[in-house]
Amino acid sequence: MSEPTLTERADAADVALASGRLSTAESVRGDVDSTVGVRPPGVPLLRRGWRQLTSMSTALVLLFLLALAAVPGSLLPQRTALNPVPVSSYYAEHPSLAPILDRMGLFDVYSSLWFYTIYGLLAVSLVGCLTPRLRLHAKAMRARPPAPPRNLSRLPVSTSFTVDAPPTEVAAAAHRLLRRGRWRTDRRTADEGASVAAEKGYLRESGNLLFHVALLGLLAAVAYGSLYSYRGQFSVIEGRGFTNAAPLYDIMPTGGQRLSADDLVPFTIALDDFRASYFDNGQPTDFHALVRWAPRVGEPERTRDIRVNHPLAVGGAKVYLMGHGFAPRFVVKDKGGKVVYDDYRIFLPQEGTNEVGVGVLKVPNGVRPQVGMEAAIFPTLTIDRTEGFFYSSSPEPKRPGLSYRIYQGDLRLGVSAQNDFSLDKRGLLPVKDGTLLPGETVTLDNGTTVTFAELREYAVFQTTRDPGARPALVASVCALAGLVASLFVRRRRVWVRATGTGGGTVVSVGGLARHDPDSFRPEFDDLAADLRRALGAAADRPTDPPQQHRTEE
Repeated sequence: MSEPTLTERADAADVALASGRLSTAESVRGDVDSTVGVRPPGVPLLRRGWRQLTSMSTALVLLFLLALAAVPGSLLPQRTALNPVPVSSYYAEHPSLAPILDRMGLFDVYSSLWFYTIYGLLAVSLVGCLTPRLRLHAKAMRARPPAPPRNLSRLPVSTSFTVDAPPTEVAAAAHRLLRRGRWRTDRRTADEGASVAAEKGYLRESGNLLFHVALLGLLAAVAYGSLYSYRGQFSVIEGRGFTNAAPLYDIMPTGGQRLSADDLVPFTIALDDFRASYFDNGQPTDFHALVRWAPRVGEPERTRDIRVNHPLAVGGAKVYLMGHGFAPRFVVKDKGGKVVYDDYRIFLPQEGTNEVGVGVLKVPNGVRPQVGMEAAIFPTLTIDRTEGFFYSSSPEPKRPGLSYRIYQGDLRLGVSAQNDFSLDKRGLLPVKDGTLLPGETVTLDNGTTVTFAELREYAVFQTTRDPGARPALVASVCALAGLVASLFVRRRRVWVRATGTGGGTVVSVGGLARHDPDSFRPEFDDLAADLRRALGAAADRPTDPPQQHRTEE
């Protein structure tokens, strides 16, 4: 096989130059010798370390490490300023393992030094990787399309034909045609003729960069949200209110590692009425909580109907309606008729029981011995005469009734931790059981009376605040848009050269596709045919058949 001539070598180098700089992806640096296996002399260790840190491969490794480091934060309880109880409970259940995990920072994963280190390195890596690419892309967007290679027939796709129009007119027609197709064009003139260089598809690299910038923004949004977001639940009985303070929550606010009590969004809310509607089979159709709320204590109140998936937005937080139940009111008097207890008790609804709720009553003061009661509230009390048990025939409070069992003795309130919804029956003796309707009273042997005074409904609300949610959504949409652009936009370059000869003007057209070259062939043929029609060359002279070459990678 003969050696390539100097002209062939020059043409090959010209094509390679024309096909270059279609992307801002990482390339060999100018001050680094690209010889395989040779370490460039004189490059400082710090510079090599910076280049390694800001490479895309390092960013991917750090992203994987970040996901791996977040696993313990999902599996183990996390210590927060507002609710340290879960970690204390874990210590009680695992006294040997918990101190080891604590020393490793696994109860404070998202605020630990090693997690911050990974997060910071990932941010630095992305910034260092993107900054030169953004600068290079901005420069490429302002630059003129490259001049045509000397021999367009060496390009992957090319064709040529002859027309009678002068070279300047050919170049003007090609310029108009390509501009209509939204190509970036650059027209040049020379002694031997005129040429037009055109390119499109820069949106592909713009999308690629947008995706990575959005990923960096998403990391920042998630970090901010993890520091200052929170979520908690509270219950409000009809006719009563709630002030957004940590001690008043049923389920303490959890979330942000930098969250403090001062970060809770201030608001007050009062439940005026709760309404529920049901199908005939007892399945709920809709819940409505009619509330009055104010941004701060003492400010004018506003009314609002909170429904499922229609939260109340206040001060950057949202208040969702999560559920409801029944709260019977109990009045307890001693044997002398003095009221020692008068309050509502929240009963927890049981699933699949037509809103039957269970709860307890504890009366530690005013009577001796102390009084405790386990009870179940039935919205529509019904007795099965055959089996002899109680049930609720409807979830609506049409005929409310209470089934109870009363105990007397030591409630052990100062001895062990107490669950507000269960009764520690050690040291208690059952003294009476039965049913009560609203307004009915049961009298114990020592003269103590317990009255089921009335029944109200309560609503369960959840307060949620995530300041990073909206920035994260914007970043996710931008990342998706950038990904779509980087996947479906294709880079193309086309050159048209018109050279005057004694027998007319020779028009040479060549094209180059950086992405998806197979689909570029019909696109190039259509473009060449449009140019021929625009120049009126269809009946002039026989055209050279289109050529297609494969250039070596």
